[in-house]
Amino acid sequence: YKDIINFSDNADQYVTNPNAIAFILPNEVDCTLLIAKNSSKYRFQSSQLEGIWFVLNDFVERVQSKKYGDYVLSNQEAPPLQDYFTLIENRFYLREEFEKLKVVLEQKSSEFRTIQKRLLTRFKERNPSSLNNLDLLMNEAYQSIISTANQIEEKMALNKQLCSLLQVQTRMINLLMKLRFNLKDDDYQILNYYMTPIVEDSMEDIGWEEKIFLNITYLVKFIIAKSGQETSQLSLHKVEDLNKLKKHITVLFDKISKGASLQGEDET
Repeated sequence: YKDIINFSDNADQYVTNPNAIAFILPNEVDCTLLIAKNSSKYRFQSSQLEGIWFVLNDFVERVQSKKYGDYVLSNQEAPPLQDYFTLIENRFYLREEFEKLKVVLEQKSSEFRTIQKRLLTRFKERNPSSLNNLDLLMNEAYQSIISTANQIEEKMALNKQLCSLLQVQTRMINLLMKLRFNLKDDDYQILNYYMTPIVEDSMEDIGWEEKIFLNITYLVKFIIAKSGQETSQLSLHKVEDLNKLKKHITVLFDKISKGASLQGEDET
């Protein structure tokens, strides 16, 4: 990392430990790379998983470029699936909250229009009767619409953050699986295709979770297991049970850990 250290005019003050280097990312997340004194082992530490990804990915690219020698990388620790599942849960429940708020907004909007029509009818009468607090009710309905709309905007902003985190953590989990089980380049590409790190920030019924569920079902049943069933049995539908999605991901990674080829070849 001399190229990074030497980029600063005051490089010497940053190099206080020859066996460790710390990074602070633009989002202020930190990551420290620790180097074992008596072995070729490296440890990445960060307060957040996404902090590890950027440094780890850069490290792997540097080693695989063979610019610094001919090395083979491996990972001895299991990928942090529980932290990954927690992130998936957060987005899943956020989507549920978003759907509930949409229903509330529709109800409040319908209520507002009904009150508005009644008020207009009163004003059109030659001898209008008392408003019976309809004006107060309309103002209350309007304030409820504004409040609900603001909550929806907040959920959408939070969803963008979670989608970004989900993209980063999915990339990192896939990379750790490759290093942990020495996946071939072709298998790694297939893993990134089915466990796609491309997460759209859409809040529609069909999102990343549904696509991943269908992808893994197809991969496990028809590629790895080489089932003769018809693929037309599969369909894209909303994930109602989050535990099923987590189980699918766990099953896929368990197959990989046992040597299954994602290209449908025999296990080694």
